[in-house]
Amino acid sequence: MNSDHLGDALDHWKGSLISLLVSKQLLRSVVVEPMITDPQQWSTEDIQTYKRLLRLEVIFHAGSTFPGGSREDYFNEVPKEGDIFIDPDIGIARGRATKKHIKVPELIKLTGESDRIVMVYQHSGQRGAKQEGQSNSNFNQWLRAIRNKLTADEPEANVTNVHCIIYECHQVAMFFISRCRKRIDKIQTVLQEYLKGKAQRRVW
Repeated sequence: MNSDHLGDALDHWKGSLISLLVSKQLLRSVVVEPMITDPQQWSTEDIQTYKRLLRLEVIFHAGSTFPGGSREDYFNEVPKEGDIFIDPDIGIARGRATKKHIKVPELIKLTGESDRIVMVYQHSGQRGAKQEGQSNSNFNQWLRAIRNKLTADEPEANVTNVHCIIYECHQVAMFFISRCRKRIDKIQTVLQEYLKGKAQRRVW
């Protein structure tokens, strides 16, 4: 997350989506990991604005620039309990990761061995396309490739029994990941009911 984008329409989208699922009691004790990429720490005002946009209070590593030290140490400090929203500048890396990405092994580690839900923001457009070699026209295929990497049994990521759905929009997406299929299925059902006739191409 970068403060240059703080307050744009996408922050409202993230907040409304999380708020919907909280209101349906499908998320619990949500922690936010913003993965801030600004060269300097966020001000108290920026942090409060971010909280209002997401409609959440618990922001972990609030104000700190990512990663600050080693990536491993940074993610080891993230709370192990409750659900979590990860807000990288670009999203999940398929290949080489920068500070604007979260890696698949890092993400899988955050799921732990519990039934927690891990939500991850994924951006298309200029923020992602130039660094990832993707275009908006193949965003759907790009998302599918990431999902396959998340749910496949890959020794490098120690991936087993991970379930995932995606809410895809024109230029952004939200991944919902968990080791608990039941919780993922409930989120999928609510999103499909919410979007009605548009759900087939949006939630999968």
